Amino acid sequence: MINGTAIVAVAVGAKVEARVGVTVGAGVGVGAEVGVGSTVGSGIKVGNGVGVAHAARTKASAIRKNFCMAQGYQTMNNETIRRTLRVNNEQIKTPNPNNQTPKWLWRLARWSFVILVLVIAAMVIAVALGAGDPKPMGSLRWEDRLDSRARWQTFGDELFFGSGGLVINLKQKGDTAGAVTSVEATSQFTLEAAASQANGEPGAFYGIIFNFRDPDHYTAVMINGNGYVEVFEIGGKVLMPQQEWPNILLGNESNRVRVDASNGEGLIRINDEVLLRLPITGGDVGIVARASAANQRVRFSWVKLWK
Repeated sequence: MINGTAIVAVAVGAKVEARVGVTVGAGVGVGAEVGVGSTVGSGIKVGNGVGVAHAARTKASAIRKNFCMAQGYQTMNNETIRRTLRVNNEQIKTPNPNNQTPKWLWRLARWSFVILVLVIAAMVIAVALGAGDPKPMGSLRWEDRLDSRARWQTFGDELFFGSGGLVINLKQKGDTAGAVTSVEATSQFTLEAAASQANGEPGAFYGIIFNFRDPDHYTAVMINGNGYVEVFEIGGKVLMPQQEWPNILLGNESNRVRVDASNGEGLIRINDEVLLRLPITGGDVGIVARASAANQRVRFSWVKLWK
């Protein structure tokens, strides 16, 4: 109040132009002239002690009410989410019987697994018993444990037949010795021999021979414990130069060398794995060893013939 004049501030939305002299307690209406040229452009009535402060308090109350309603809605919303989660958890813990896998399907799966295991076991046993081995030509005519020289004609020196098989001592590098036997007149036969290096520096060669005419004319397939193979004709040509072969057992392990002869052709195998094919021209068959260093020893365990 200045000199009996009150200056009234109007709340939001009111427009007042005050120049001079608004009397205390005077009522102010919307659009009325106040004092000299004062105008209120709002729908707020000012007067009789009801001022702008009341309007402010009313607006604040409305804001608080809206805030409380919002808080209540949020609380209700959170409660709804928790209730939904509880329902979902209960559904997970208690599965719908209609969605369970049928018992007959579980039984079928179990029996299928058991049958698969039995089939695999049967296959392993069959392979161990030789079901997967290549079939020889004809029937087994004899198996010689090389404890006697009765069946054999030998060439070279230091050959000893005994209870442990045929032992061939090779004194000097390049020494060659072996034993041969006749297969008589036949177009089909299988010859297989098992041998290993028994002593000396590793690398002595051993194997089988066929197309034997004499010690200077025959075909030989030879391997050694270092993993090498070679195929050649004595007095003829080299059919396979000396090279590594993955199916050879190394060191002093026993290896098997075999020829399946049929209609003038021989299929060579090492430990049942195919090596190559060669022409078969007839003659005797047998076993042979050759030194790659001095003082080596080779042992042949057995020889088998099918025809």
